[in-house]
Amino acid sequence: MPSSHSSEAIDVSRISITGHLTSSIWYEAGLSDRAFTTWQGRLGYAILGPILRWAQKRSGSSDFRIVCLQRHRIIDHLLERAIEEQGVLQVVELAAGLSSRGQRFMKRYAERGLRYIEADLEGMVKRKREMLDRAGLSHPGHVVTECNILERSGAHSLAKMAKQELDPSVPTTFITEGLINYFPMSDVLSLWSQISEVLNETGVGIYLSDNMPDPGEGTGDRNSRYFRKAVRFLGWLTKGKFELHFCSAEETKDALLKAGFRGAEIYVPESFAGQLDMPLSRKPSFLRVIAASA
Repeated sequence: MPSSHSSEAIDVSRISITGHLTSSIWYEAGLSDRAFTTWQGRLGYAILGPILRWAQKRSGSSDFRIVCLQRHRIIDHLLERAIEEQGVLQVVELAAGLSSRGQRFMKRYAERGLRYIEADLEGMVKRKREMLDRAGLSHPGHVVTECNILERSGAHSLAKMAKQELDPSVPTTFITEGLINYFPMSDVLSLWSQISEVLNETGVGIYLSDNMPDPGEGTGDRNSRYFRKAVRFLGWLTKGKFELHFCSAEETKDALLKAGFRGAEIYVPESFAGQLDMPLSRKPSFLRVIAASA
């Protein structure tokens, strides 16, 4: 994948490996249409699903399946709130992959005038358009377009995509789910700066993302050790390195402010217990969900 800086060596195609799995996890939980699942995901989940459940039951910690459901439900909830309470009518989901969020939200909010843009790499764009057309789920307000988040300029850069697809006078939300932990910190901060630049041109600008923070080398409890094993497993599964970013909510907020956002909230899954239909583990989750304002 071409890039204008040091990240050109990163093979982002590896992210789609876990994307196959998440598509089946979401479908099983009623969060997706079967049209967005793949045979690779169904086979992989049939094999890994029982192993993940056994490991989760034994450790009491969140497994990959639980984390996927938690982050998806929470981001859905925060996006619903942004649309209904803050008038957001433009959504950009970067590297949306096999997520059905765009299709689900268009079905629910199309009459309000919602415009949902999925921005992804060329191969995924082609595949997603075919999935939507084949299942009869395409909608004129649901756009799937090409974008390379590592390019700072050029035809497929985020800035170019935003200029072509967005109305700067309309309240807008950007989403990155299951993405930033696959990139080094320098790329994450660069991406955040690009997103804040676009959102700061709108009256209301909101950025939603998940993040897996670094619990710190000094934390030797069993939950932290299990988490680090899970991180190494994800690295193996994706044939790359799974990065852990930030050690605290304060550190995350500080980075977002430096990237150009004016404020941020960091949520833990446990704060939505009894409010959202999602699984919780016996031990506190390491997942964090970011809601930053521009």
